[in-house]
This record gives sequence, structure tokens and C-alpha cells, in this order.
Amino acid sequence: MRTTAVSCCEVYLPTAFSPNGDGVNDVYRPALGRSGCRSFDAYTLRVYDRWGGLVFLSDGLTLGWDGEVNGRPATGGVFTVVVGYFDGVGTVERAGVVNVLR
Repeated sequence: MRTTAVSCCEVYLPTAFSPNGDGVNDVYRPALGRSGCRSFDAYTLRVYDRWGGLVFLSDGLTLGWDGEVNGRPATGGVFTVVVGYFDGVGTVERAGVVNVLR
């Protein structure tokens, strides 16, 4: 009999945030989809502008993007996000887009 490992870790990538200082959705960070994730290592969050330039890099789950690029507020628009992590079964990389609402 063959056993197949199944990951219990899922990451939700929000599709918009509004870094306007009102205390609501001011920081972009992916969220764990389930609470049963015991092994979650080698996490990275990368955010790219429309030209493919890296504007944010984090290796901590609690660190998120504040919507700034080179110390200035990013203009509203679409950015690409890429999340990589080891979920206890294998290495996972997910990509999506996020709208910066100004």
C-alpha cells in the first residue's frame, strides 16, 4: 500500500489593501488558511511592480508590505506577489496580484 503525504498548510493571498493610515488593511500580508499547520518553514514574500522590479522582500510571517516603494507611498495599481514556503511535505510557491487602493 502506498501512502501519499497531503499538505495541511494553505496560504490565502488577499487581492487588495489600502495603505492609507486609517488602521484598516494598511499592511499587506498573506494569511494561513488553516490552523493545523505545524510545519511552515523557509517563508518568503516578494512583491514586484508592473515592470518586474522587486519592491518588497520579507522572510517573516508577521512582516508585511506597508505599500511603500523606496520610502515613498506606491501609486495605486496592481503589483505581483509571490509567496514561497516549505509546508512539511514540499516546497510551495504561489503567485497572485494585489491592488493597492489609494
